[in-house]
Amino acid sequence: MKKKTALTLVELMITVSILTTGIVLILRSFLTSAAVLESMDNRIKAMQLLSLKMSKFEQEIIESGKFTQETRETLKLGIRDAEETIEISPLEIKDVSDVNIDQVSIALFWQEAGKSQDMALSTYLPGKK
Repeated sequence: MKKKTALTLVELMITVSILTTGIVLILRSFLTSAAVLESMDNRIKAMQLLSLKMSKFEQEIIESGKFTQETRETLKLGIRDAEETIEISPLEIKDVSDVNIDQVSIALFWQEAGKSQDMALSTYLPGKK
């Protein structure tokens, strides 16, 4: 007589629990990856927006020679609201009195996943005479 080999209920429950744990871990890593991708997408969009704003600002200075000292503006970064600030500060160079250079900084601030995110871009432009 041949011995029958079949799965017992305990073996079946252990198999199901191992498979369930594996599926949960795969889904969790997928969701984590999706959140990281969204965060990186927002950072790329922020850098592109900052570069565009800086180019427009530089062009405005080249064309008119005038600019405002500081501005604050709310704009869209993908689906999120972001606050943009432009700050202009004179650069002090020791031992050189006839050079006027301003540091221009444009920064974006936004909320993402309950945390405050920011990104900034700076350049140097001829100062007011």
